[in-house]
Amino acid sequence: MPKTTQPQAHTVTTLHSRCIEEGDCWIWQGACDGHGKPQVRHLGKVTYVSRLIRELTDGRRIPTGMVVACKCGTPLCVAPGHTVVTNHQGRADLAKARGAYQGVARQMKMANTKRAQSHISEQVVQAIRNACSSRVAAREFGVSVSHCKAIRRGTARVGTNVFAGLML
Repeated sequence: MPKTTQPQAHTVTTLHSRCIEEGDCWIWQGACDGHGKPQVRHLGKVTYVSRLIRELTDGRRIPTGMVVACKCGTPLCVAPGHTVVTNHQGRADLAKARGAYQGVARQMKMANTKRAQSHISEQVVQAIRNACSSRVAAREFGVSVSHCKAIRRGTARVGTNVFAGLML
């Protein structure tokens, strides 16, 4: 007769045994999903470790639509004291408070993404900058006058040099 196994039910202790402690953080040493978030099979279903530990610690299920965010900013930390149940906006606010959306590299990545999606090529941007007036350039290239003014003023389509403007 084939042997059937019961789905494994984890406890906080069994999950903690798969972590290493760094200060107050519990750094997960098991499997992660494609985005680097710790996950484990619990009662036959794959679930996020921080969510499972939070549910086991609090003794109740986390409502659908709510997420478990890490306050310390360490992606692999699953310590119950470092997590908070919140919505998606709350998780974004925690990340913003840590400075996750700041920095030159982040700004350049966002600018390059917008630039790649733009229908205005770099040659057209240069022609707008060299045009005699924003109204003439707007008519010629099929963009708004206000956008032409922003390009000429330097508030839109700023150059890709990360060091531009530092040597004033």
